[in-house]
Amino acid sequence: MMVSVADAVQALNLAVTGLLPPPASPDLAPDVMINPVKTHPTGIGGYIGLNQLPLGEIHARNLKAQVVIRIKADTLIELGTTESAVTNTLIGANSTQLRSQGIYRISRDTEFSQIYHGAEDGLEVAIGKDIRFDIDFEYQRPPDTASGQISTVPLDLILHASDNPARRLYSEDFDSDPLSAFNIFDDTPTSNGPSSWSYDAVAGQIEQSSGISGGSNAFNASKRGTCLVLQPSSLPVLPDNWLLHADIGADSGGIGVVFNFQDIDNYYFFIMSLPTPYRFLGKKSAGSFSFLDSGGQDDGNAYSAGNHTLRLIQQNGEFEVAMDHTPIMSARENSQPPSGSVGFFCRNSAAARFQSLRWLAL
Repeated sequence: MMVSVADAVQALNLAVTGLLPPPASPDLAPDVMINPVKTHPTGIGGYIGLNQLPLGEIHARNLKAQVVIRIKADTLIELGTTESAVTNTLIGANSTQLRSQGIYRISRDTEFSQIYHGAEDGLEVAIGKDIRFDIDFEYQRPPDTASGQISTVPLDLILHASDNPARRLYSEDFDSDPLSAFNIFDDTPTSNGPSSWSYDAVAGQIEQSSGISGGSNAFNASKRGTCLVLQPSSLPVLPDNWLLHADIGADSGGIGVVFNFQDIDNYYFFIMSLPTPYRFLGKKSAGSFSFLDSGGQDDGNAYSAGNHTLRLIQQNGEFEVAMDHTPIMSARENSQPPSGSVGFFCRNSAAARFQSLRWLAL
């Protein structure tokens, strides 16, 4: 069973609390507050391996968080001593000890601090202070009991159609600005353009804030917008068969991915729309839009506002799409599509966000 964000937050709270030095008295015990910044399942759909005793699946989730620790003391001098002890304990812990608690990176946010004074700020002691740490954490949850018969298979255990080993082409969670690796392509004719792609370092995501849109709003393949595409020169190969993962989100409009991208007049795409309810696989060939040769059409289902995990597989002209680890459609082309690059697609969505991209050649 997939690890929830709430489970990971609770586990991080316990891990940090367990590392803190003991307080001088119960009244001076620090408070630990977790503010999630970014999270995603680890491994293959959250599955990372088998546990032996008890026998069963191990699931995990990565969590990047800001951890605020409210330290307390009876005097300002004692507060400084407590702050030093807490910081030295966390920053000075050896890597083996931290990794045993699931903490892979920890750093002090030296620009953040806030001091509180006694009852006027809700404290039961004389003085308190908030200090903040940035933490990269992974919570691994083993099974509580031994597993019985296999009833589910992790989504990404796919049937590989060739004997070639899978190769990673690109894999980024956008912890730093990735835009230099991409090219922007705005379709024409469109309105409310040009596009506006940017990087939000605090959220760790690419954003598109223009309402650029063209084509038809009805359920047909004519959907013009803007594409953010990986530069082919930065890729080792443009494969025919591949697996694509992306974390994308919006509160309205059309968002998705592009693939087999050669130029703005020749590419394939997946789009899902809100509030107009549709999602489909389409293509643009020599400037003309169309659906795929068979399948890949869903008229009547919109995505829900928020962030979603998208997975797309192309093997020998066959396509499978899953959203939030649930298969939603399949399609087929009668001939092998031309190879090309991959990226993000946005249409009539002025608050679109893209949080990760992973591409494997099969």
